[in-house]
Amino acid sequence: MVHHAPSASTSKLPKNTVLTEAGRSPWYGKDGKPVPAYIIGIGGGSASGKTRVALEVLKSLGVPWVLVISQDNFYKSLSAKEKEAAFRAEHDFDSPGSFDYDVLTQCIQDLKDCRAVQIPNYSFVHHSRTEETTYLYGAAIVIVEGIFVLHDEKLREVLDLKVFVQCDSDLMLARRLRRDLVERGRQADGVLDQYLRFVKPSFDSFIAPTARFADIIVPGMNNERSIDLIASHIDRKLKERKRELRGELFKETTEQTTRSRAPSVVDRMGTYSRPGTPGMEKVEAEAGLKALKEEVGAEEDAGLPDSVHVMKETSQLKGIHTILRATDTPAEDWIFFANRLSTLVAEHALSLLPYQVKDVMTRSGSSYNGQELAVPSDRLCGVSILRSGGSLEKGLRRVVRDIPVGSVLIQSDAETGEPFLYSCDLPSCLTTSRDAAAESHVILLDSQIGTGAAALMAVRICLDHGVLEENIIICCILVSRVGGVWALKRAFPKVKIACSAADEGLEERIETTQDGKKKKIFTILPGLGSFGDRYFLHI
Repeated sequence: MVHHAPSASTSKLPKNTVLTEAGRSPWYGKDGKPVPAYIIGIGGGSASGKTRVALEVLKSLGVPWVLVISQDNFYKSLSAKEKEAAFRAEHDFDSPGSFDYDVLTQCIQDLKDCRAVQIPNYSFVHHSRTEETTYLYGAAIVIVEGIFVLHDEKLREVLDLKVFVQCDSDLMLARRLRRDLVERGRQADGVLDQYLRFVKPSFDSFIAPTARFADIIVPGMNNERSIDLIASHIDRKLKERKRELRGELFKETTEQTTRSRAPSVVDRMGTYSRPGTPGMEKVEAEAGLKALKEEVGAEEDAGLPDSVHVMKETSQLKGIHTILRATDTPAEDWIFFANRLSTLVAEHALSLLPYQVKDVMTRSGSSYNGQELAVPSDRLCGVSILRSGGSLEKGLRRVVRDIPVGSVLIQSDAETGEPFLYSCDLPSCLTTSRDAAAESHVILLDSQIGTGAAALMAVRICLDHGVLEENIIICCILVSRVGGVWALKRAFPKVKIACSAADEGLEERIETTQDGKKKKIFTILPGLGSFGDRYFLHI
């Protein structure tokens, strides 16, 4: 199974690869619903230059998270008799019926809907599909190229932009000879015979007529102006799809839960003290908070959405939080209690999973009416929202020893504070098939939920892979009462949040980094500081 490729040169970019060398901004709105990816179909004759056009468009765009996918992967499997003919160069690979349009169209539709897919791999050496498939996910732009990309009506309906590459027949033959002799180990006589018997007639009868469906026709060489036109068009479409999430979440939450005169956000039931400010500062926000509770359907007396499950505050838990919040706690003690708290929170999260009755016989010979987890071990996994989510992995593994844990790297943009997805490495139960993902339960690990932007993105990733909303539990140390927990409740009401405490405030700040640059951050008050940074600094 192939995951996202690392950064690659577009001049040598293999097909079916997602470039992920830079972060991807949110592909969904504050309601959690995805914005469709932009799909480009490039058709044309064999060796007309379709792949080159796709790569040149990529180079002109200069954006990450773009996928080039080849129709060649979707050849139908051949029978034994057809394979024998293929090895003799007597099988017609250039007829419209050679391709599995249903599977191709479904894969492209899934990618357009931002869902993860497993596409088939086809071996031209063995003239058959391989057992392995290719896992693809996350492309903002999908370019699908092939000789019959514009032939099938259902596939054309999925495409946002249809391109036909027009090329001289002699040039296409020369390119095809070079490709088949060098890359596929064919004999020249066989290649020429196949071209005359199948390729040229098919182009004249079936492929060339599809040019009438194209939005733009591009020459097979000297096509710089056409490529610039395509790139400019795509760039406009990408700007239309761009979403700014964290700022919207923070503004929406604070406007509904604080008075305009308040310097910070505080729940009406709580107080907090700010360093350098004498006394206690309390801000009431009853009207706004009440309206927000009514909007998401939370209980009036809860102070939090009903999707948030806070651990009961015992003296022990209060003591652990005191140690972790203090600025003068020794590093060795801080790590010990951080791991201890992450274990307690992981246990709390697992209590939200489904359980079933199980009767067992004790060693004394008596029957005990007990319970067991109603989730198979191969359908339970963890996913860390890096970097801070990694600080909870040790605690989770103390509770479920062999649980597979994947990760998503989500980092905030320094200037805007927007969440950006840099990589996605999920457990196999979520990537093998959508059916397996639908049966799986996911424990999302993150240390804190402030605006909720990172958590919102991580949940969206799980849903894009087929995980059911009700099977997702966010496990974290701390949440803000007036922060992203409300946005999560609104967008994904069935997602549960397990945490050890809920703080009263949320504040937008500008910090100066070590290199002198300004960085926008959102701070929970009184808070724990940067839990993940502190954890990995100490260990």
